[in-house]
Amino acid sequence: MSDTAYYEPLALDVDALFSVEHVSYSAGETHPCFMHFHECTEIILFERVAGELQTPDRTSKLSSGSLVVSGPFAPHHYQLSDHAKSWYILKLASSSAHTHLQASRQSALQTLAQLHHTVHRKLELQAFNRVLPLFQWLSEDQAGNCTIAICELIARYCMEQIELEPESSNSHLRQKLDPLVQAIRQGKLHLNQSEAARLCYVSDSYFCRLFKNVFGTTYKSYLNEHRLRTSLTLLANDASTEAIALDLGYSSSSHFIARFKERFDCTPYQWKRKQSTA
Repeated sequence: MSDTAYYEPLALDVDALFSVEHVSYSAGETHPCFMHFHECTEIILFERVAGELQTPDRTSKLSSGSLVVSGPFAPHHYQLSDHAKSWYILKLASSSAHTHLQASRQSALQTLAQLHHTVHRKLELQAFNRVLPLFQWLSEDQAGNCTIAICELIARYCMEQIELEPESSNSHLRQKLDPLVQAIRQGKLHLNQSEAARLCYVSDSYFCRLFKNVFGTTYKSYLNEHRLRTSLTLLANDASTEAIALDLGYSSSSHFIARFKERFDCTPYQWKRKQSTA
């Protein structure tokens, strides 16, 4: 398993309750993925796939009909074969975004939002055929009047299928890192390890063990990866290398460029040119 991780933002519009996408790759196409985590609840229904799901504490085989549910801030990674593959991915906002719903409709969405690990189940064909139309319907009509009700049905179905396990000790440990998670969410990427430890009111040595235990990677590796992943978004929005270096806590633009080239095998300028011609 790669010893890198990055924090993927919510990936939803500010006022959005959900997003759904159908993803497909032809044979020979690779799916780029790294150990990551995000604020929303993520549900993936694999139509066709062969590969592995990796989390900090386990690895499981993926196959067609696999259902994967990842709670907020649950690190996970997909290592997929180069065979043809496709899946639906549904991202649900935090439970607080659903407070306008009736109480009877909140339970499933809120329960999944409280999941802080990743669960994988291989669905039987009959079960897969029951839930697939819900993803298809939601994907084709994301602005319809029944969309939240469909999200609720999918959430309830997931709860039935994955048989939610009791929260592991990682959930309690992760809460100790909440001050750091909030800082990262606010874009504070300049904190070194000692500063991060002080923010969480723990010693440096305990912080090292805690972060590795919860997120499956060292804080240094995480911070490097997250900075570079964040820089891609900033580059796509035409930010200069000088501004990016300053925003992300690099000592200079040349330091940022060197790290970028080391990670992506090209300079920021070359990356932008590739994106513009893609």
